[in-house]
Amino acid sequence: MTDKQKAIKKAYDEITAQAAKIYGNDWTYSDLMKFSRFTKLEKSMQKSIGKMYKEIRGLIDSDLNIAYLESATKEVDTLSEYGLRLVGIKKVFDAKAAIEVPFGGVVWYERLGQNADEVLVDLSNTIRSGIYNGVSYSNMTKELQGIFGSDKVLNDTIARTETRRVISVGQTDVLDKVPESVGLLKKWVSVKDERVRSSHQSMNGKTIPYDEDFVTPLGSKGKAPMQLKGANAKADSINCRCVLRSVIP
Repeated sequence: MTDKQKAIKKAYDEITAQAAKIYGNDWTYSDLMKFSRFTKLEKSMQKSIGKMYKEIRGLIDSDLNIAYLESATKEVDTLSEYGLRLVGIKKVFDAKAAIEVPFGGVVWYERLGQNADEVLVDLSNTIRSGIYNGVSYSNMTKELQGIFGSDKVLNDTIARTETRRVISVGQTDVLDKVPESVGLLKKWVSVKDERVRSSHQSMNGKTIPYDEDFVTPLGSKGKAPMQLKGANAKADSINCRCVLRSVIP
């Protein structure tokens, strides 16, 4: 079991234990609403969810730091193979700055917080309506399992998208330091399988001077895949697997 799975399981166990107490007391919906019982339950769930998301944020942040540094280092090594050595380049690696760049106007951990708020509402509504409608404890836990198995809890889409973005930034942070006299080029490379979106199939192999921006069929512009801007940047970036390749003429 991974650290993320452990954090999710702990929160799930804590919340289902609270639900079990409600069922063990054989409370009706009216009983649940008395004496601030449900308010206390919500506060307890908020505490459990808060701890879970704090753990998930730390794990994602650590993975993003590693992804950035590995990407930047790999690009330095690639340039070295072409005989291009950037003295002192590793001193300017800035993983923190790369990780905290907003995507779609929101930093990734802010989206994590939005997910946490939505999950808490989902949990509260599920338990409240379950008691009101006489749902059995067994069926209640199945509904809670569904919530804890959702992407709002797993946050896999955020982790994948942000990892690919910081990998791209780590690469361009290095390429930005290449002297203009080199005449560096860059190439957009897709995975070339059936999952590649049609707008990126046409981008595959497109090679331009490094200081120019790519322009996708959707009108997004940027120095590399996962660093696009414009009204359709999110549509061009979420779950994108395209990468940048440096080309030394």
